[in-house]
Amino acid sequence: MLFLKGLETKVSKTCSMHLRVILPLVVIVFVLLPATSQAIDPGSVRFAADGVVPLIPQSFVLAPAPVDFSQLPPWLAGGLVNGTIVARQRMTFTGEGREKDILSVQVYCIAVNRQIPLSQALPVITIFEAKPGDVVTISLFLTKIDRLEVSNNPSPNFALAGIVTKMIVPSPFGDLVGRSAVFTAGLTAYANGTADYQMLGGAVAGSHTSYSPSAEGIFKFQKSFSNDDTD
Repeated sequence: MLFLKGLETKVSKTCSMHLRVILPLVVIVFVLLPATSQAIDPGSVRFAADGVVPLIPQSFVLAPAPVDFSQLPPWLAGGLVNGTIVARQRMTFTGEGREKDILSVQVYCIAVNRQIPLSQALPVITIFEAKPGDVVTISLFLTKIDRLEVSNNPSPNFALAGIVTKMIVPSPFGDLVGRSAVFTAGLTAYANGTADYQMLGGAVAGSHTSYSPSAEGIFKFQKSFSNDDTD
């Protein structure tokens, strides 16, 4: 979720947007979902995903105007340009505890050959205090989720919608609090609770949109659903 004016880089090859056929030995969790789109209680799901945000020339996201990142540390800008550092986004929705309806989005920069597992919290170090080698957080905000849509057509996909309630690390796009937001993806979910995501995206209304062509994580349902269920 940041812009680098005038920077050019190679965009890595993305994964196919279409779900592949899974071997019979793999059980797909989404057999529990209805054949048509359906609104479901957000508390019925556990969701977490982490994926690379492509360094599109001049920007990471779609937004009305570029942001001047001249204050970006030279070592970080250089790493993003030469490919030794990548931008990633992590979305987490636990569906439990006091914050069961809160989705966290953290956009961060990290060495290309390094990855922090979902079971481990990311450090929160801003661009103004980061040192070479640090995992640098570009943006971190919370959204109160009040609606979950799931569908099997034409392949498993979902959308979570709500209102941004808190900025922990200020966004390059200004104050997001109070804006509507929606987070979507296609996915293949496995019986062990893990999931592969396609086109994991987040859109903050009137501000910006970002995406990861592919991501890995978890997606677990706490109940089964029938086609006769209603809102």
